[in-house]
Formats: sequence, structure tokens, C-alpha cells
Amino acid sequence: MRKTILLFIAIALLVSGCNLNNNAAPKIPRDTSYDVIVIGATPEGIAASVSAARNGLKTLLVETHDRVGGIYTRAGLNTIDMNYGPDKELLTRGIFEEFYKAVGGDSFDIEKAEKVFRNMIAEAGVYLLLDADIGNTIMEGSKITGITINGVDYKGKRFIDATEDADIAAASGVPYTYGQEDIGHPERVMAPTLVYKLKGVDWNGVRRYLNTDSSKDTGANDRSAWGYSEMYRYKPKDPDIMVRGLNMGRQDDGTVLVNSLLIYNVNLLDEESKKNAIEKAREELPAIIEYMHNLPGLEKASLAGVMDELYVRESRHIIGEYRLTIDDVLENRYFDDAVVMGSYPVDIQSFQPGSYGLVMGKPKVYSIPFRCLVPKKVDNLLVIGRSASYDSLASGSARVVPVGMGEGQAAGVASKISIAKDMTFREMTYNGKAIHELQEILKKQGAYIKDYEATPDIVNSPYYPYIKKLRRYGYIHPGYSNDYRLEDAITYNEFISIVNPILADHINGFKWIPNDTNDRPIDGSEIIGLLKKYGIKVSATIPDGPVLYKDAYKILSSLF
Repeated sequence: MRKTILLFIAIALLVSGCNLNNNAAPKIPRDTSYDVIVIGATPEGIAASVSAARNGLKTLLVETHDRVGGIYTRAGLNTIDMNYGPDKELLTRGIFEEFYKAVGGDSFDIEKAEKVFRNMIAEAGVYLLLDADIGNTIMEGSKITGITINGVDYKGKRFIDATEDADIAAASGVPYTYGQEDIGHPERVMAPTLVYKLKGVDWNGVRRYLNTDSSKDTGANDRSAWGYSEMYRYKPKDPDIMVRGLNMGRQDDGTVLVNSLLIYNVNLLDEESKKNAIEKAREELPAIIEYMHNLPGLEKASLAGVMDELYVRESRHIIGEYRLTIDDVLENRYFDDAVVMGSYPVDIQSFQPGSYGLVMGKPKVYSIPFRCLVPKKVDNLLVIGRSASYDSLASGSARVVPVGMGEGQAAGVASKISIAKDMTFREMTYNGKAIHELQEILKKQGAYIKDYEATPDIVNSPYYPYIKKLRRYGYIHPGYSNDYRLEDAITYNEFISIVNPILADHINGFKWIPNDTNDRPIDGSEIIGLLKKYGIKVSATIPDGPVLYKDAYKILSSLF
């Protein structure tokens, strides 16, 4: 009889754990001492808290806003940046996959997403504290012992920073870079977006147009639409605004969320600057929507509102035990301490007016090492999400939410191991047995970790060292094809598109060389003459006739 009762309870728990669309209420915290405190009820923070609680840890999830879900719910990013392997297999499994299935796929209703998140939190037994006023971190040497919240000191054994900007890490003395500071450009940061809501959209008209136009890069289905490159021709009234093609997500109430409006010159660590950016975007929207009325399916669209906060793509990049590099991503690197897999394109969004962003390449599959979650200087803290320890260019891929949720799941399991073994996170990174245990538990709990041995052929080229040097600073970017065109002749305009940023970074007051309307293959003598104007003598051998890309890479990498 006892076995029957236990079996019934186990089945009931299993069923309730899979039902993420009920109306369970998260636990309200009644005391101030926890095994794990997770700061930030972002998707990544929710994954971390759920993972920690499922592994038997008393877990508190703290959020400064009045709702959970981060950029998915408060910023309106309702399309998921998916990560698939070479055979179209889902790479980010485990807790992320639970969420993905519960919301119905890669484009979702944000109210439903919030409900799913709250039920995940509740069913795992996580304590949730919203509208929190977070004060000081309490330090003892290199460890955080507590955080002041609403004027009360909350104690924890382990802490997980899931805030979008790594606020807790920064407040605790963890070093970091901002934007592209790591490659010499702290003024460059991917522009944030204000997502806005439309009503009156003829969705059938949208689908007909985008599925039958001449572009292979546009399309639409029941939930999502992407396209309308005509919007690039819109001339903003405000010079700090740019409008891209429209990424649209249909909501359950028939309204449509639109991700297309970029705002420049925003200090993403300053709340007042972000508020001003939202106001700028609001003022521009009536003219944007009027322009849309010329497009099929959008003739009667009108503004139904804007999201509460900006969709921010990058700000801080903390410095951890290891920093993921652009080479790691594009060489499809697997690490012995891998905790999550990724494959999203290296998508560097526009950072200044007049630029349209760039794609540095498309990895086949790579891994995030546990060391990227372990910050310098603080021993019992993990940082997850877009502000983890990535170089700025690598973050163009690793910043996406599914990867961050995988990191969150790993952080919850790592907290269990760290406490049980009385071992700091930093000690764990250099303990092979602890890392193996972490990976095995993650796999048992649904995560996917695999060495694909997918090193690309380009790394064997004798010209690859020159490619790596130029790519490290974002000077070359082969796009989705990963084709560096080694044997193709480089044209004049293609050559100066690379040489311009190099010279601008190394010559004070350099004025960019303009394109030539008569573009043609460039030859060696023309390159010598071009560089001679700036007093540059090239050490690399320059061919006499037309220059191939492989030779151009060698020449250009010798300039710095």
C-alpha cells in the first residue's frame, strides 16, 4: 500500500511539473536566509532559480520590477533566437526547452510567457520577491555574504547575477568592459530597440505580401513576420533614430509587436538616458506608422502602445576565469568544461547612425565553458546571460536568451555541487571531478552537451593567422556564408572598406577614403600608392597584378 501511495505521489509531481500553464502562485519569502539568491527574474534568472530549487536548494529570486520575464515580457522581445546543430537538432535543451514548448514555439504571446515563467517558479518551489529595492552587497573578503533588499539584509551561501547588466557583479568589484571597449572602442555599443505595438494590422495581407515578394530573406507564418526592407528608406526626424526592416510577432489579442526601431547615443547604464531614449522613440513613432501605411497589410495599422523598457543587446561584459572569443565561436570550439551549446550567427547590430550592423560569421556549433560564468575577484558568485564573460564580438552570438537560460540551469546545478563539496565556484573550475559531475547532472536533467569536433577547414589555411588578426577587431566579416573568398580578386571598394577602419583606428584625424564609382579589381601598385599617401610602407610582399583576398589579408594585417 505504501509503495502505491508513493507511486501516486511521484506521478502527481511529474504531471504537475510538466504543466506550465496552470495558475500556481510563487512562494512568498518569509525569512532572510537562503542557500542561493538569484538577482534578476530574467529568463536566465528564472532558469537558474528553477534549477537550484529542483536540486534541493532553498532559493530566493529577486526582481526590481513588478513582473517576471525580463526582455521577453517587459521589453517585448517575443521571437526566440534559436540555436540548432548541424542536423537541425535543438542545442539548448533542458529548462529552456520546457519554456519553448510551453509557449508554443519560437514566437509567442508575452502574457502567456509571463504565466509560464511564474508557473515554472512556483512549481519548483522558488521564493519570489518582486518590486525589490536592492541596496549594497555585503562582502567578507572575496565572498558575498548578503545583499540588502528593501532595507533588510538577506543572507546567502551562493549568489547568481542574472541582471541584464551584471549589476551585482559590478557592485561587488568584478572587473568588466563596456560595449566594444575590449577592441579599443568603448563608445561603440549595439543600439537598443524600443519594441512597439500595432493594432489594425491585416495579418493575412502581411503574409501574402512577404511570402510572395522577390526576397528570399522575407516571410511570414501564423505568428511571425519578417521583412519590409522598404522601411530602410524611411528618413527619421531625429538623427539618433534608425528604422530597419520589420520583425513582427502576432499576439493572442490580435495586436502585433514590432522590433525595428533603433536608438543611438544611449548610456545603457544610466536610467535617465534610457528614459530619454524611449521618449525620443515615442515622438518618432507617429511618422513611422504613417510611412508604414504605404505597405501591404499595414495600410490601417495604428499605434497601440510601447513596451515598458528598451530591448538592450549589450552593455557590460564581465571579466571571468575565461573570456569567450570570436575565434572560439567561429572555430566551433568545444571546451572540457562546457555547460551549454550555441550556434546563433554572430550578429553585431548597428552602433552608430548610417551603419546597418554586420554578421561576423555563422558557427556550426560551439560551447560555453563554465569558466565564463565565474567572475574574477568574487568566489561565490556566478554571472549568467549577455553580460557573462564574453568578448564583445563573441557576444554577438552568445548573448541570446536560450544560451543564457542554459547557463542559468548550469548555475543552479553548480550551486548545489559547490555547497555540497564546500568548494568555491573558482575552485570548481579547476577541479575535473566537480566539472564532470556538473556535466553529468545537467545531462540527466535534460541539458545537451556534446563535442561535435566541428573545426572548420579554414583554420588549416596558411592565411588563417591573417584572417584571425583582422577578425579579432571586426575588420572583416564574411557573413552567414563564412566565405573569406581567398582565391577571389578583391576590388578597390572592397579593399578600402577594410583599410578605412584600420587606418582610422591608428591614425589620428584620419578621413575615410571614399568609394570609387568605377569599382574594379585593385592591383598591387595601386595599393602601394594608396598607402604611401599616409606614410605607410608595407612589409608584406605585394603582387604586381590584381590582388586576391588572401594577399589582401596578409597586407592589411601587417598595417597594425
